[in-house]
Amino acid sequence: MSTLTKICIVVMVVLAIPTSAVMIQGVLTRANYKQAYEDQVQRAKDARQSTAAAQAMLSKLSEDYKALKALKQADSDAHQLRLNQLQAELNQARLANAQLSSDKDRLDAQTRIMAESGRQQAADIRTLTNQLADSRTELQSIKAELQKSDLAVRDLSLRVGHANETARKLREQLVTRNEELNQFRERLRSGQVAVEGESRSIIGPVIRGTVTSVVMEHNVAGLNVGAASGVREGMKFLLYRGADLVGVLTVSHVDTNSCAGTLSDLSPNTTPRVADKATTEHVN
Repeated sequence: MSTLTKICIVVMVVLAIPTSAVMIQGVLTRANYKQAYEDQVQRAKDARQSTAAAQAMLSKLSEDYKALKALKQADSDAHQLRLNQLQAELNQARLANAQLSSDKDRLDAQTRIMAESGRQQAADIRTLTNQLADSRTELQSIKAELQKSDLAVRDLSLRVGHANETARKLREQLVTRNEELNQFRERLRSGQVAVEGESRSIIGPVIRGTVTSVVMEHNVAGLNVGAASGVREGMKFLLYRGADLVGVLTVSHVDTNSCAGTLSDLSPNTTPRVADKATTEHVN
């Protein structure tokens, strides 16, 4: 045989050994493959069952998760709403706190003002107490003066009573002399100067003066001329205002530089006034 043939035979032998081993191994392991396949099929069935159970469980878990998520969302919304309410209440509490703080500051200021006012009032009360003590002393003095005044008033009342009585008597005398005075006026207007009855003319210089006071309640008046000018009790003065005759004053009291007397023969709708002129000219 040629070398090529030997080589081919060797190669074939070499190739035949692994092939035989493979074939023998295949024959030996066919039963194991079948069992393994059945095992795989069973495992695949079990896996499908497990997968179906897992999918069912996953679906249930998904539904539970969705329900839990919805519940959680509802709780979250409720919590957020409550949180918003609490935030609003907190804001209101802050505003109320700020208002209370402002009120406290205002009350503190008012308290300080009231305290200062109280101190001022206490000082005023002390001052008023001192003034009251002074007033009491002054009141006692006033009471003493009032007692003196009462005595003076009583004395003055007696004097006024006497003056009223004198004025009454003078008015009675003036009533009885009215007719005589009317006749005197007529003589004065006609320019006659004569003595009638037992009356006598007043001889002496003409005296002129001015009315200084008038008390119509007692029908008396005062002049600014007196004994130093020659005035005597019983002397009569004619009272003029301008060119108009106002009335007649009969002197009843004479001082050095003044006199007073009763009024009579007053002109209608005319009463003597301060500053009216008085004169003894043309008087009989």
